[in-house]
Amino acid sequence: MLCQTTGWGCFLVLQLLFAHLISNGKGETITFDDDLRVFSIMMMGLLITHYTRVYIDRWGLKKMGWLRLVPRAIGIAVLMSTVWSIVSAGWFYGVLRAPWPGEINPFTLMAISIINGILIHGGWLSFYFIYHVFNRFNVSEIERLRLTNVVKDAELRALKSQINPHFIFNSLNSVRALIDEDPSRARQAVTQLANMLRYSLQSGSKQTVSFEDELTVVNDYLALEQVRHEERLRLRLDVGPETLRRALPPMLLQTLVENAVKYGIAPRTKGGEIAIIALSLIHI
Repeated sequence: MLCQTTGWGCFLVLQLLFAHLISNGKGETITFDDDLRVFSIMMMGLLITHYTRVYIDRWGLKKMGWLRLVPRAIGIAVLMSTVWSIVSAGWFYGVLRAPWPGEINPFTLMAISIINGILIHGGWLSFYFIYHVFNRFNVSEIERLRLTNVVKDAELRALKSQINPHFIFNSLNSVRALIDEDPSRARQAVTQLANMLRYSLQSGSKQTVSFEDELTVVNDYLALEQVRHEERLRLRLDVGPETLRRALPPMLLQTLVENAVKYGIAPRTKGGEIAIIALSLIHI
């Protein structure tokens, strides 16, 4: 509404300024009634354009492309101008009883008024749609930036969740306990932990990895968990050779196995068995 009032207010100031300049050039005097008529024209234009916005929203014109919008906008400008001219003529010459200019034919005067109104309302529609185009562009940019931030946050959470920090701490504690008991196994555990960390960092930039690579890191993970759970954690593999070349998202299998250990093995006193079965379907 602020833009509406500002725009039509500027139109009123310009109309009054030009009217006084022209009258002064001709040696004529502009009366208060003449200024009131110009103000009435501005108010009618303000009301017509204000209520036109309701139908523009209702008809979905702001979402249309230019090829569909332009002919409709021209039709709306003609309709707005016709209503404006008829209402103005009725107000001036019917309600206010202003004298009809005898030197001008009524049809000619209405035609001039309608053409002038088409230019004015066409300009208003142009500014209106251009404003909303830029506004829609700004909204889409904000949504794009927000979506980018959401994606980055999701990537960051995914990266953080690839290797559970608690798993790393538990593995380091297990390695520390093995240093005195079984140094050879401790060195092997350190190597397996390093392999997991390296794989996690390298696979973060990939869309897919081979099932064989994923299975390798899962075996390292389970070997480290077996240091902590010992005989409570049992593993069974049933993997067909033809499935090793299949592609899958990185850390997918590792996350499933990690949840199986966390929620299926750890809470149970006797532990349990984790089975990884990957068989290719044979089509006959």
